[in-house]
Amino acid sequence: MWPADADVAFEVADRSVDPAAVLELSVTARVLQAFRRGSRHYASVVDGYDGNAVWTTHGRQIQAAPVAGAYGYALLATADLDRDGSLELIAYELWANQNGVTVFNEASAAALYHFGCGNI
Repeated sequence: MWPADADVAFEVADRSVDPAAVLELSVTARVLQAFRRGSRHYASVVDGYDGNAVWTTHGRQIQAAPVAGAYGYALLATADLDRDGSLELIAYELWANQNGVTVFNEASAAALYHFGCGNI
């Protein structure tokens, strides 16, 4: 669905769990999804009812700042959207009664962009 001649490369996340990515992340919560992009590792994790996204970059592990109301993330893709050499993580927010999309910069836990459908 992403054109080969697009200005920005877009790499879809695998929905499986890559054991090497999990080991690199050293998380204690249940891993729902984990994948690698070169030296970077990404995972969607859940602990009880609380879910989150975690990733490594330049030897650091970062945990996403949670979006109030969302109980986790499905990691959709990575892309260098702003062409600064770092990858942004594009995640679908898991909610009980709405949905949303969040874009995270690899160097910060705070969301760069957040869209919610507005049911609540």
